[in-house]
Amino acid sequence: MAEKKDKIVVIESDASERMFLDVNLSKFGYDVLAAETTESGLELANSQQPDIIICDLASREMDGIEFCWTVRENSAIKSVPIVITTPNPSAEVQINGFRSGVDAFIQKPISMRILITRIESLIRRVQQIRQESSPQPAASLGEAGPGLYGSLQALPVIEFLQFANMSKKNGMLLVRKETATGKIGVRDGEIIFAEMGEHVGEEAAYHMASLQEGTFEFLVDADPGTRNIQKSTMKLILDCCTVLDMENIITEPK
Repeated sequence: MAEKKDKIVVIESDASERMFLDVNLSKFGYDVLAAETTESGLELANSQQPDIIICDLASREMDGIEFCWTVRENSAIKSVPIVITTPNPSAEVQINGFRSGVDAFIQKPISMRILITRIESLIRRVQQIRQESSPQPAASLGEAGPGLYGSLQALPVIEFLQFANMSKKNGMLLVRKETATGKIGVRDGEIIFAEMGEHVGEEAAYHMASLQEGTFEFLVDADPGTRNIQKSTMKLILDCCTVLDMENIITEPK
């Protein structure tokens, strides 16, 4: 039996850009379904149940952020990862995008290396999230329900926080690297608490978001701790992304 290909819906009004993505993503082994408009793209995505959607910010009928909001609120594919492509995503656009459930922004002209890296990461995240059982919650947090666990390479902290916010999760995220353990508390999807060693609050969240190695464990419905983060969750996530960019964790090949 042939191995199942991951399915991608591409929504792009520019014909040459649409063909570029179709051809190159197909070369990487993806099953690509292309649409010219967000209206036809939404219909295609609902019927085909893709693993990920790539949508141009300036798409017709409704822009990419409106499209994302529509998917999250009024579709059969509310949890599918969505990547928005645009030449220059401003801070305001990114904030509005994250509030609407955008998973990632990719700058045009598109680097296929960066795009493929993000696609692989987002698909791994969805696969990790489907593993809804944890063998032994940390005893220090008392009794907690089943959770998610795995490697930070498979599911980076920033991607988990985006998922937790979008799905209104409650609980405590444990982040471990060597002998150090950090904690991030989430209440109804809002990040309210963080600490790791001498780092507390927003600083701790930035520190954990920058980790590339280690493990995580999310304890569902565990006590999220006492609030020490004052920023809104969307602003915190955006700032974490800025920290990652500044540290060159994802870089364009020379």
